[in-house]
Parts: sequence; C-alpha cells; structure tokens
Amino acid sequence: MLGACSMQQPPKTVSDLCLIDAPLKYTLVPKAEREAAAAEGREVRDDGNKADSDALRDQIGERNAKWRAVCEPAR
Repeated sequence: MLGACSMQQPPKTVSDLCLIDAPLKYTLVPKAEREAAAAEGREVRDDGNKADSDALRDQIGERNAKWRAVCEPAR
C-alpha cells in the first residue's frame, strides 16, 4: 500500500468555514412600501424579485450575526 493513500485529511476548523462562507445579503424594502403592498393585498416587489418576509429577514440577521461573531476579527 502506498503511504499517500493512508494519509488522513486534517480536521476542518472554523477558519475553513470563514473562507468558504459569507454573510447572506438582502435588501430592505422601506416600511411604507411594505405596508402599501399589504393594504392592497399584493406582494412587495424588489427590482422584480419577491421581497423577503420580516421573519425571514430576522432569521438572516441572526445567522449573519453568528457568522460575524465567529469569522470577523475582534475590533
């Protein structure tokens, strides 16, 4: 058996995640636009895309905060 075949990969670390991952991006649609769309019973549109719900934006914000806590250098 060749020696190279028996080599184990080193364990993955947090720094590996920080190299391949990044905060998720989203656009905030002004509250007045969201309220107007809700009053009219239509979806909020953002440059042709369906705008994210408040709950989803909150989840993205929480996820990004965790990423920053682990991956951004301390200031």
